[in-house]
Amino acid sequence: MITMQAVVEVPALDNDPAPPWPVAQIAPWSWLPLNAGCTDEELGLFVAALAARIPTPTEDL
Repeated sequence: MITMQAVVEVPALDNDPAPPWPVAQIAPWSWLPLNAGCTDEELGLFVAALAARIPTPTEDL
């Protein structure tokens, strides 16, 4: 039997500032399995991973 699991690659969250919500501390570039048993911190990490891929314009100060 083949079982498939949804996963997301954990980004290196070394950006400033840190997300304003709880985020699980998992090694960058590892895989976070997504399922009904995810903790709030793992879900926060998933949202942070999605947000990290959104391009933002930079301003010259």
